[in-house]
Amino acid sequence: MLSGCGGRNEPKLGTGPLTKTEPATNIISNTETKRDSVINEAKNINKKTGDVRILEFDKNSIPPECEYKGNIEAGSKWVDNNGENILIISSTSVKKLNEDEREQYFYAYCYSKTEDKYNLLWQINDHVRSHCDIGAEYIPGSLEIKDLDGDGIAENTFIYKLEDRCDVSPLPIKLMMHSGTKKLVIRGTTKVDIGNGEMIGGEKHFDAAFSTSPDIFKNYASEKWDEFMKNYRNP
Repeated sequence: MLSGCGGRNEPKLGTGPLTKTEPATNIISNTETKRDSVINEAKNINKKTGDVRILEFDKNSIPPECEYKGNIEAGSKWVDNNGENILIISSTSVKKLNEDEREQYFYAYCYSKTEDKYNLLWQINDHVRSHCDIGAEYIPGSLEIKDLDGDGIAENTFIYKLEDRCDVSPLPIKLMMHSGTKKLVIRGTTKVDIGNGEMIGGEKHFDAAFSTSPDIFKNYASEKWDEFMKNYRNP
């Protein structure tokens, strides 16, 4: 069984469908046409990039060995030189710990199929805990699957937030990229106008792993980050 990120109130593992009160976003339904069924998050993902083939992702047909926690928010399924891959992005509901504190968990899992069995390639366990506003959530529409360096292995990239603010301050954001098992991260915050045109926030920090990766990884991630920040409106 998969381990969590250490919280004593961490939710139990599950593979069941989402509840009606927590619908998945950007998940392909069974009723879409055959042409659309090979597109996951069609705004952002190419149907085919090099040797990478995007397949239908169906949250209700995830193999039992692909264990996950929480409720599915997004996902993708594709074939590359590693074989068949499934990426699952999920989060829990906000849980009240006591009169003052609440918490929420965010997860992501990538499974790769070898010899007719899915094995865990990597996973992300993250969470926030606060007595103020709280949110550990995937940014809808941010998931992309592309073979950036043309080696036949697809890179996957997505963005999520970790909110634990008590005021309208910069919002912590993470951009996650994986190439096989290699993890590359941009960490930073949104910009906030605190009055009279004075801006705070806007940090952007590249993980050291970018320095030992093809330049196209950093360039692509940086452009994706900048595009997100340009369009984001701080609530």
